[in-house]
Amino acid sequence: MDSLLAPLLDHPGDPAVLRVLSDALLEQGDPWGEAIRLALDLETTFPGEDAHRLGHRRLERLQARYGPAWRARLRMPLPQPMRAPVSLFRAIPSRVNSSDLQVAQLLDGPVAWLDYTGDAGAPLVTTFPRRAGLARIEVSQYANAATARRLLGPGLPSLTSLSLPWSVETLQLLEEADWTPQLERLRLYGNETPVTPPQLDRLLKLPLPKLRTFELEGLELGLPGAERLAALPWMLDRLTLAAANLGVKGTVLLAGSKVLSTVKALNLARNAMGPTGAAALATSPYLKQLVCLDLTSTASGAKALVPFFEALALPRLKALGLTSCGLKGKALEPLAAVKTKTLAQLTELDLAHNLMGDDGLTALSKTTALTGVRLLQLDGNALKGPGLAALGRSVLLAKVEDLS
Repeated sequence: MDSLLAPLLDHPGDPAVLRVLSDALLEQGDPWGEAIRLALDLETTFPGEDAHRLGHRRLERLQARYGPAWRARLRMPLPQPMRAPVSLFRAIPSRVNSSDLQVAQLLDGPVAWLDYTGDAGAPLVTTFPRRAGLARIEVSQYANAATARRLLGPGLPSLTSLSLPWSVETLQLLEEADWTPQLERLRLYGNETPVTPPQLDRLLKLPLPKLRTFELEGLELGLPGAERLAALPWMLDRLTLAAANLGVKGTVLLAGSKVLSTVKALNLARNAMGPTGAAALATSPYLKQLVCLDLTSTASGAKALVPFFEALALPRLKALGLTSCGLKGKALEPLAAVKTKTLAQLTELDLAHNLMGDDGLTALSKTTALTGVRLLQLDGNALKGPGLAALGRSVLLAKVEDLS
């Protein structure tokens, strides 16, 4: 490894170090510099934005073409046999799985992102070289809890992103850790795992002054949880409350909360909210900054979403996810007739797995409002000839660049 890349060994995920490296590489006309800069800049973009779509497209092309050369330059040719290659993080080959730590320890290169899955290499995580350089740690629900706790002990000055399975022990770990105040992203997940109000109160008291992304997935919160989340103490860019059992009342309560005023990406997938909850989101006075909204599996048919579409008044919304919302057949005709400014500004629309059939796609294709869509997801909809023919004649396809 040459001197230009040497700082990556101790600070492989540090944005400041990576930007200095990017500038130096760009001065040499090296496309790696462009890839690093793109990867960093894309972290502040959101689905639906032109910069997000075009930036990811360019980054994927650069990585596909030059990725092997970057690994070689970092002296990271992987010995065989191996279970998985070192993946790219911020355009640097620096993401490893704990099952491959035996391999990673042999590499003369950086590691910024660790997926701890509890596989064969798990006992090595606590003695992993350059552990202090880890910027992101993802812990599997199948990982050994005791080893995970040792891994997440003191000495992680670079850690900014963390994903953990929810438990009382996890909560205690977060309360005791010295790195909690530096976190920018925290994801806690489970499988219909209940979280009591006192536990949620403790969670929301954590010192997280830098937190911008907060994700709770598969944790049963209910209305008491929604009441507490409506008073979140952090200014967030991204908020995920998937499968949280918020219900209609919880959704309405959240939609009327000032905590959403800074949120640009909101994921409420798998929360039954009904027409009332959906309409409350569509007209929320606190979602003026929202760019991306995911409502996967939240409605029980087109009729339930008609009030949402008719009332939709979110001035910056660009991406809308409606996967598996039961949007079937001719029931889509009222949606196709809706005309709002928000629909005209959508650039990404996900309607996958609704089993809408040819009647549904034919009805949807009559829309005159969805004229700006660039990315359209229609897979899993039992489509055949007539529906596709109607789509081909529709203004819905006028600007589409990516059709699934």
